[in-house]
Amino acid sequence: MKKLIGFILMTLLVFSYSAVQADNSGYYVYGDASSATCTTWLVNEQSAVDQSDLSTALDFAAEASWVDGFISGVGAAGVKLKQAKESDIIYEMNVYCKLHPTDQLPDAASQVANDIAK
Repeated sequence: MKKLIGFILMTLLVFSYSAVQADNSGYYVYGDASSATCTTWLVNEQSAVDQSDLSTALDFAAEASWVDGFISGVGAAGVKLKQAKESDIIYEMNVYCKLHPTDQLPDAASQVANDIAK
């Protein structure tokens, strides 16, 4: 029983350090990509398109997967979303990020989710 309680406390401690509060909205997001900015998104996306740097292209793949998970979570929470292709989501993220380069990915993903809400 003590091991179980220790495991639970350790898990809560780990998750408490990886949470990032998005803007001042009152919700928290998890994952490495959650602290990336729109500028990072745009640079990494361009590297993926150009195939110029494998490392940043892989970072973009991770960020895009994180955005997919975020938007899927919005849908799972009960928000009705229109069907969108991956390319549509990336396009909408690029549009938002070009206008708001210092915003964090959760803010951009949240806006894209709002844009594709029914």
